[in-house]
Amino acid sequence: MKKKMFAVVVLTVALVIALGLVFVNAGTAKCTTCESKLSYLDYYPKSTLGDTPIGDSELSNMESKVQKNGYTFTVGKNNVTEKTLNSLCGLRVPKENGSLKVTADTSGIKLSETLPSQYDLRDKLTPVKNQGSCGSCWAFSTTGVTENLIKLQLGKTVDLSEQQLISCNTAGYSCDGGWYAYDEYKNTGAALESSFPYQGTKVACKSDLTYPYKIKSWDYISNQSTVASTDLIKNAIYKYGPVSVAVAADAYFQSYKDGVFNRDTATNVNHAVILVGWDDAKGAWILRNSWGTNWGLDGYMYIKYGMAKVGTATAYAVIDGSSPAPDPSPSDDGVTLYEHWNFGGKSIVLSEGSYTLSDLESKGLINDTISSIKVPSGYKAIIYKDNNFKGNAWVMTNNISNFDTYGFNDVLSSIKISKE
Repeated sequence: MKKKMFAVVVLTVALVIALGLVFVNAGTAKCTTCESKLSYLDYYPKSTLGDTPIGDSELSNMESKVQKNGYTFTVGKNNVTEKTLNSLCGLRVPKENGSLKVTADTSGIKLSETLPSQYDLRDKLTPVKNQGSCGSCWAFSTTGVTENLIKLQLGKTVDLSEQQLISCNTAGYSCDGGWYAYDEYKNTGAALESSFPYQGTKVACKSDLTYPYKIKSWDYISNQSTVASTDLIKNAIYKYGPVSVAVAADAYFQSYKDGVFNRDTATNVNHAVILVGWDDAKGAWILRNSWGTNWGLDGYMYIKYGMAKVGTATAYAVIDGSSPAPDPSPSDDGVTLYEHWNFGGKSIVLSEGSYTLSDLESKGLINDTISSIKVPSGYKAIIYKDNNFKGNAWVMTNNISNFDTYGFNDVLSSIKISKE
C-alpha cells in the first residue's frame, strides 16, 4: 500500500512539472524573503521564447529578413544578444479570473484637443538603467516611472531601489517574473537605491529600510489585458508623465539597434517597459528599456503605434505631493506661473504688466524652472525666450501644463501680461 501511495505522489509531481506549474516559492511553499501566501499559479506561465542567446548565424539571418521584409529598423549585436530573452523578459500577466488579478484606482484620463504631434521627455529623465540577467523588468518599469514623476513634478532627482521591489514585495515576485509593483509604492513607499543597492537576484529584504516617497494612486488607462488607444496613452503621458506598458519582445526586439521598430509578432506580452513620448511623423512611441544604454538608441527605441502589442496594460501613477488636474482653474487675479510642469511646485500670480528675468528672480522664481502657466479668461500672456522682451515669443490665452508643447524648453526670460 505504501509503495502504491509513493508511486501516486511521484506521478503527480511529475505531471505538475511537465505542465510547467512549479515555480520558486509557489503555492504553499514557504517564502524566505517575503510574507506572500499567494501563488504563481494565478499567472499565465512564463514564456519559454528565447531560451538561448542570439548566435552569429541567427543574427545574420535576421538581418537578411529585415531587408527582405522592408522593415524600418536595423538589428545587430549589443550587450543583451549574448543573454537569453527569457532571462530578460520577466513580465508575468495576472489571469483575469485569478486571485492575483491586480486592481487599481479609478481612471481619470481625459482626451485633450491640444496635444502636440511630437513630444519627447528623454532629456528630462533620470539615466537609463540595466537590469542585467534578472527578469526584473516589472520592477524597473515601476521605479522608472515613479522616480521620473518625482523629478518632473517635484523637481527632485532620486534613484529608487529596484531591489526593494524584488526582495520585499508581498506577491512573490522575483527574478523569475512579476507584475507592476505600484501597490508596494502606494502602501509601503519607495526606498532609495543607496539604502538597498541592486543585486540582480532575490535576497532577504532589509528590515531597516526607510521609504521617503509614496505614490498617491495608480491605474490602468484601459485595462490589464488590452492595448490602450493611442490617444489615451498620449494623454496619459502628457498629463502625468512616463507610463508603464507591456510589450511582446522577441529576438528582433532584443537585437534592435536603430530606426522605427515595425515588426509584429504573435508572441504574448512578456516584457515591461516605459513610454516617454511620441512622434506622429514616425507614427511611433518613444520607448525606454531597462537593458542599459548600449541597447538601441542609448537605451531607447522608436516603436510603431500598436506594434508588438506595445501599450498593453498601460498604467500611470500619481506621486504623493503632486496633484495633476485635468481642468485647472486659473486665478482671477492674474496669470499664474509654476515652477514645475502640470502646475506643480512653487507658483506666483502676476497681474497686468511687463516682467523681466530679474523681476521673476526677486519673486523667488528663476528663469529655467518655469514650466507651466494658467491664464484666466480675459487675460493674455506673451512669453519671450530672451530678456528685455526680445527673441521668439509665444502668445498664451489658456492653461499650458508643459511649455515643451511650444518648443519652449522651460526657458522664460520675460513676460507681458494684459487684459483682453
